[in-house]
Amino acid sequence: MQKRDLAFILILIIIIFGLYWKPLGYDLVWDTKIMVDQSLLFLEDQPVWSAFKYGYFHEQCGMGNMDFYYRPFLTASFLIEHKLWGLSSWTLRLTNLFIYVLSLFFLYIFLKRQSDKHHFAEMATAIFALYPLNVDNIMWVVGRGDLFLLLWGILSLLFLELSLRKRRPLFLACSSLFFLAGILSKESILFFLPVLFIYEWIKRKKVTVPYHGANIAITILFFVVKNVVLGIKNLGIIPIANVVENLTAPIAALGYYIRSMVFPFAYDMFLPLREAVTPFYLALGIIFSVLPFGPTALMSLVMNISPPTLILTAWALYLATSLFISSSDSSTGLSRYSVA
Repeated sequence: MQKRDLAFILILIIIIFGLYWKPLGYDLVWDTKIMVDQSLLFLEDQPVWSAFKYGYFHEQCGMGNMDFYYRPFLTASFLIEHKLWGLSSWTLRLTNLFIYVLSLFFLYIFLKRQSDKHHFAEMATAIFALYPLNVDNIMWVVGRGDLFLLLWGILSLLFLELSLRKRRPLFLACSSLFFLAGILSKESILFFLPVLFIYEWIKRKKVTVPYHGANIAITILFFVVKNVVLGIKNLGIIPIANVVENLTAPIAALGYYIRSMVFPFAYDMFLPLREAVTPFYLALGIIFSVLPFGPTALMSLVMNISPPTLILTAWALYLATSLFISSSDSSTGLSRYSVA
């Protein structure tokens, strides 16, 4: 790493801390406040390994009847903080900020290894670092799960890239270990499974089957352990009362979050799903559903599959997942849970 790279990172860190320093001490909100004030894990000063024995809601928020979250690494991080210096809004958010900066550092390294032309890595990292939607994951303390997701996901990609360049199996093993850390922090790391596969395919025109098989095995094992720990035997399914409503809801939710990404300065994180089903959000969701953009276009070029086929496949998976979520006991009726 050259001096100009270190200078860029240092300037970016100064800017980020300058932006976030004042609100670090703001009052805790939502489930973070409940967790800090009422969690039995903290009140009883339980050991760190207890994080692997309970779900997120049961011991932390006292809502065992709706506990479908198993994120032991996230919970363990709070337990470690509790034992080291106690839990306060300032230290909790400062830890989040540190994880965010560390993630940006590895993101910059990864992007730098992809291209060193036209300041691509600097511009991409700076835009992402200052993107307004990232405020939620820092200030809303339990958003740490998303910060861990970013950190472990980037490290998984970075070590996969290192293995491709240096041809060392150890780097592949490290990539899988980071994927394991990610799934123990937040289940959404599953979206990195196709990303890792596509990335290797682009670089080598073939894939390492044992590596991707190990990641799939880790995923299956995680859900087996999760179901055992949380006592989940099955998900109760609520019969679909109105097929049209269940089809339009995920499309409108997608449109709402597209709008939030384009204009991230004002949005309702917990918008009730029924309020998101408007003609505008439905139209926006449909438009961004049929366009061959992003990963769909990339996959169509790399894997020689027609864009319509990929779009229809992606849509089918998205609708199936959203319909399952919206009709199961785990659904809360909020738009953010309908974007799979």
